[in-house]
Amino acid sequence: MELLPVFLYLPILDNLYDSIDLILVMTVHPGLAGQKFLPSQLKKLLIFAVKSTPQTAIYCCP
Repeated sequence: MELLPVFLYLPILDNLYDSIDLILVMTVHPGLAGQKFLPSQLKKLLIFAVKSTPQTAIYCCP
């Protein structure tokens, strides 16, 4: 599953964590070079780290 910065955390995902192997959180808007890290994405990463299963890989893509 890939989540772009514009997507907010979706509560509907709570029922899907057992079937998700990898979560990729984009911390910049894709397609533009030289962007700065979006600090607003840290909250999303923390939510996924707490709610996902230990087998789920969570990546942050700068």
